[in-house]
Amino acid sequence: MRRPRGRAGTGHGRPAGPGPTPAAGRDRPAAQPPTVGTVAVVIGLCAAIACAFATSFAGRFVFDDVNEIVTNRALVDLPPWRAMFVGKTLPARPLPYLTFAIDHRLHGDRPFGYHAVNLAVHAAAALALFDLVRTTLRGPRLREACGPRADVLAGIVATIWAVHPLQTQAVTYVYQRIESLAGMFVLLSLAAFARAWTAGSRPRWAATAVVAAAAAMASKESAVALPIMALAYDWCFLDRATWRERRPWHAALAATWLVLAANVWLERGEFQEFEPGNATPTAYLLTQGGVILHYLRLAAWPDRQCIDYGWPIAVDWRSALPACLGVFAALAAGIAGLAARRPWAFPVAFFFLALAPTSSLLPVKAAAAEHRMYLALAGLVALTVTAADRLLARRLAGRSALGGAAVAGLVIAALCLRTRERNRIYAEPERLWAEAVARNPANATAQARLAEVIFGETGDIERALPHAEAAVAADPRSDVFRNLCLACEESEQTPLQERLSRRGWQLDRAAFGPESREALESAGRLVIALRNLGSPEGADLAATLAPTMQRVLGPNHLTTLATGVVAAQAALGRGDAAAAERFARGSWIVLAGSNERPPNLLRQAADVLGESLRRLDREAEAVQVLRTTLAELASSGAHRELPGIAEPLADILVTRGDHAEAVGIYRQLFAAAVAAGADDVAHRLDAKLRAAQAASGSGTQPAPAE
Repeated sequence: MRRPRGRAGTGHGRPAGPGPTPAAGRDRPAAQPPTVGTVAVVIGLCAAIACAFATSFAGRFVFDDVNEIVTNRALVDLPPWRAMFVGKTLPARPLPYLTFAIDHRLHGDRPFGYHAVNLAVHAAAALALFDLVRTTLRGPRLREACGPRADVLAGIVATIWAVHPLQTQAVTYVYQRIESLAGMFVLLSLAAFARAWTAGSRPRWAATAVVAAAAAMASKESAVALPIMALAYDWCFLDRATWRERRPWHAALAATWLVLAANVWLERGEFQEFEPGNATPTAYLLTQGGVILHYLRLAAWPDRQCIDYGWPIAVDWRSALPACLGVFAALAAGIAGLAARRPWAFPVAFFFLALAPTSSLLPVKAAAAEHRMYLALAGLVALTVTAADRLLARRLAGRSALGGAAVAGLVIAALCLRTRERNRIYAEPERLWAEAVARNPANATAQARLAEVIFGETGDIERALPHAEAAVAADPRSDVFRNLCLACEESEQTPLQERLSRRGWQLDRAAFGPESREALESAGRLVIALRNLGSPEGADLAATLAPTMQRVLGPNHLTTLATGVVAAQAALGRGDAAAAERFARGSWIVLAGSNERPPNLLRQAADVLGESLRRLDREAEAVQVLRTTLAELASSGAHRELPGIAEPLADILVTRGDHAEAVGIYRQLFAAAVAAGADDVAHRLDAKLRAAQAASGSGTQPAPAE
């Protein structure tokens, strides 16, 4: 009897060369090159993504985009080491912040380029998901049932996932590139790991999976679940021999946790997601039952979406228990299926593992956020599509392919239309936040951001103020009045700045007490507003509060420093140069040695300190202070503040008889003023330049500006 001839990778005979056992070889399908059908499915997938997200390019910078990207000075450097490894007000994620810095260099504050990168990341993630599902359906566990339709089914899964409206927050909200980039690397790692057990390509693809896993860990902390996902994948779809054979590669994937650990260590003391004021782990876990059910509802029926839910933390375990029991029942079913190595258990496990970092015992700031479903949705869609395919195959036999394709086409078209409409809301920030307020009027974040958007875009403080008051009523620690005051200061609306800062101070004193940190910080903003208004009340308030601020806030706190500068200016105005020198010197020393100093505040502190020293006949010290400040501002790129230091420096140099150096400084300032069209400043500098030239005997005509 003739012995059958083995074919490598098809399950017959022993594969050539060392390595896998015969059992492992039976579980290793042959790698297949792309067919015309595969190419067509990929083109259709990309076309659907382009159609669904074409409207995302009109989206503007919203929410964390403004603070973390547009106004983040740390992104000016390339590479932006501080932004990558320390962060600003949110946790640092190295790879996303590197891409933000590159975008910042290329596109500045124009959103279009940022949206293009976000969409490219999302398309790459969809292609990785397509390849993962296709490889899995062609594997030995599912080949007989789904292999002939693997390309089509994988295309349907990837397309529904990619065009689903739930993905808009991770794609169209620019800052959430952090989520989509981490998701892309997770899917790429799993797809490469799945390919690693096809014939002849194992080491290359496994190494790719490890590199992608490291990149995922450098993108977001939620990627921590990836090595467990890969373990569950092998457990469900490979035989025991192959599963054991791949243990070294599983260890390599687990080693990428070191990347995540190093990043968290670098942020030690500044990682803001797990703050003391968050919910307790038990309360947060009870809350997540309702949150996960809400995610499931949105996956099935994506309406009433929201950029920020302000989801309330569960306070009564009895009311939260039914939702938690439903979720735990699904989780238990998934665990049972996983123990039995059922293929359907993997998408269930994938769903729960993707949500575990943010929907379990670790209480992060926001209890619910749609972008957290970016990866988890893939498990739901894969399970639903493959289950529907099996059902149609049993019920409709030969007609299943046509009927299934028609249903899938209708679903994809409906999702595309909904996603296009959802994207448009990111072009209208007021509408975006009004929607969030309508969903939950007690959401302090939504009320605050709506107030800021209304004022920023229309200047209508009367329409914005009720939302600001509602934000503080919902959360007394809301920063809405601070942000409105900053907007007034930038737009030089000084009377309105004084009104808002005074109201914020009143609210903070009532909520926290007159000597609380919150009330003192609000008082500092009022001091600045009164100083800008020219009111003597600001000087009196600064002198009264300065000692308390030193004690409660500390001498290095920005509010303490700013109040010290105002107190120094007031003392100088009263003719008390000694008191002015004392107040100003304390602020100037701290600001000159700080990497995070506001340049305008450093310039103000140096200006008043220099003038007080001049009045005390200590011109040499004044010159030294102004020279040091000039060098500090120049090195930090704060060129707008330089004239405010250079002119008083030249004035003191004239009084000291250093006319030649003063002439050089006046000449540069005069040229800059002429170039800027500042006629009043140019006339003043012209007069000073002529006087200095006359005193030095170098002539009376200023050199023409170049």
